[in-house]
Amino acid sequence: MSWNQKVEGGPWKPKPPAIEKQIKDITSSEASFIKLLGVVLEKKQNVALIDDGTGKARIVALDDEIISKIKVGDKIRVFGTVLPREEGEIQINASIIQNMNKLNIKLRSQVEKLKKSIENQS
Repeated sequence: MSWNQKVEGGPWKPKPPAIEKQIKDITSSEASFIKLLGVVLEKKQNVALIDDGTGKARIVALDDEIISKIKVGDKIRVFGTVLPREEGEIQINASIIQNMNKLNIKLRSQVEKLKKSIENQS
């Protein structure tokens, strides 16, 4: 299938890149495709609770396989969309969950701070 071929419902369009967020910055009306990094605090069937150090979010997956491979204590990166919920509770419909257990979170945080300071100088 070529890029120009039509598929059901019209031409195929790729999703825009996920916007990196911290849980404290997510609103219940967020409409974009986001990604966030956190540690799994709880897990039950297709629902997990994660904490990124700024807040907690409930991760849900309609496909059991997406969430079945994670366990409590895992570092994960979640790609998904925000589901409208009561104020104060953040719930993400996960499309992709990546295991990030090998990631050094302290080092990543230092790199992010350096990036921001460089961007601010420009």
